[in-house]
Amino acid sequence: AAAAAMARGRTGVALVRRGGGDAAGPAEGIFTDSDLARRVLAQYLDPEETEVSKVMTPEPEHVRLGDPALEALGTMARRGFRHLPVLDDQGRVAGVLDIARCLHDAVAVLEKLQGALDGGDPTAHPLARRFLEGVAPGEDVPAELRALLAPLVRSLLPTVGDLVQGQDPAARAVRPQDNAREAAARLAA
Repeated sequence: AAAAAMARGRTGVALVRRGGGDAAGPAEGIFTDSDLARRVLAQYLDPEETEVSKVMTPEPEHVRLGDPALEALGTMARRGFRHLPVLDDQGRVAGVLDIARCLHDAVAVLEKLQGALDGGDPTAHPLARRFLEGVAPGEDVPAELRALLAPLVRSLLPTVGDLVQGQDPAARAVRPQDNAREAAARLAA
C-alpha cells in the first residue's frame, strides 16, 4: 500500500500516518525511495513482508507553511534531507517539500532578480546589484541596504506554502503496517 500511495502521487516519498491519508496531525514517519533501496532491497528483505514502520525514518523534522522557502532549503541541505513535510497552522500535513523543486525555484528567483537588474528595472536599485554581486570579504551588509532590499527580496522569494500549493497530502500517505513492495509501487508510478 505504501508503494501504491507513492505511485499514485508520482513521488519518491510517502508520509507514514496511522490513519493513512485521512489522518490529521504530523507524520509519524517518512518512507522514501531511498529507504526502499537501502533498508529493504539492499538488505535482501522481502518488500511484501517488510512493514514500513520497520524501515521508515521516524518522527521526521518539518516546516510550516509560512516559513521562508530558503530557510527550509537550508535545513534540508544541512541535514541531508531530500524531502521535508510541511504542516499548516493547525499542525496538519499540507504537503512535502522536495529539495530538487526548492533548488529549481531558488534558481528561478535569482534569475528573475538578475534579469530585473540587467534589464534596467527601475525598482532594481543599484544597491541591489551590490547585494547580488556580494560584499567584500569581512565587510558587513549595511543596515540601509538590508532595509531597502527586504521588501524586494520578500516579494521575490516564495514561502514554503507557495512551494506545496496544490499538493494532495493524502496521495503521499501510507500506514505503518503497509509493506515495502506496496510502497515501492507507489514510488514507481
